[in-house]
This record gives sequence, structure tokens and C-alpha cells, in this order.
Amino acid sequence: MGRYDDPRRFWDRVCIGDACWEWHGGVRNAQGYGGFNWNGKKQMAHRVAWQLWVGPIPEGMSVLHRCDNRLCVRPDHLFLGTHLDNMRDAVAKQRTRRFRITHCLRGHEYTSDNTRWQSGQRVCIACARRRGREYMAGQRARKRAS
Repeated sequence: MGRYDDPRRFWDRVCIGDACWEWHGGVRNAQGYGGFNWNGKKQMAHRVAWQLWVGPIPEGMSVLHRCDNRLCVRPDHLFLGTHLDNMRDAVAKQRTRRFRITHCLRGHEYTSDNTRWQSGQRVCIACARRRGREYMAGQRARKRAS
């Protein structure tokens, strides 16, 4: 085992707590994941933790976080899944870009009282009611004109 393949090198950079085991190594990518040189290449820290604790990562699989903490390397907080599994998990936990938008284009807040789902999209109820009133007013005007 070479100097760069010693698991102690990895675990020395992990802060083990009661909940998440956070990566305190020096390299982090733009998305906020920890990085570590392992087996001759730079890898994300949670993937290295999986390899050390569980074993190889199958081709085409990703290591996902149950806890949604990108710096967590605790093996029981990690699980294997496909890219599609990761995207579904993000949508279910409202971590996608769409959920960072808190108001509709007209400025109404997306709240449980003012939001409904239609074809997988959030719809502002206040705006939908306004569109309905405008549509009905146009229908009445056309009826009177004929």
C-alpha cells in the first residue's frame, strides 16, 4: 500500500460526530462536495468513503446522500443509485433549482394556500384565478358582440 492509498490519510480528514461525519479536507468543488486524491486520481470524498467502507462503486452508479449534507462521508448516510434516482431524490426533497424560486412572475408567494400542481409544475392560484376572470370577460364580450 503506497502513501496515497493509506485509508488513514482519508479518515484523518473526517470530523466524526453524532450525526454526519463531515469532510474537513482541503479540496472542495464548486458544488460544495469534498475532494480527495485516492488511487491516483481526484475523487469526491463521499465516493472514497463508500469505497473504503463498502467496496467498489458499480459502473453507472452514483453515491447519494440520505442526509443531503454534501460534506458528509458517514457510510450509513450514503447509498447507491443511478443519476435518475439522484434527480428524483432531489425533486422529492425540493432541492432542485425550481424550488429556490419562491414567488411567481407577478410577485405572489408560492405558499401551500396559493400553489397547486399541474403537469408537474407549480401554478400560482392567484394568477390562475386572474387568467380565468380575464378569459370569462373576453368570452362575455365576444358573446355580446355577436
